[in-house]
Amino acid sequence: MSRHPPRPRRTTEIGEEIQCAKCKEFWPADDEFFFARPGGWRSWCKACCASDPKILASKARWLDRQRGAHG
Repeated sequence: MSRHPPRPRRTTEIGEEIQCAKCKEFWPADDEFFFARPGGWRSWCKACCASDPKILASKARWLDRQRGAHG
């Protein structure tokens, strides 16, 4: 059984769109707007992921580790 109810979806002239769980905007269900995960798409669109402070901090820590490993 799923932990969360399915996200709102709609079909438009350009194809299937899904709603971002953060900004609540509908975006095309493809890898230009969402990151893939096993079984579907991540819940936040790429724009929301790119602007989230927790994700930005995590990415900065990862980059620091990469620089340290190669420095």
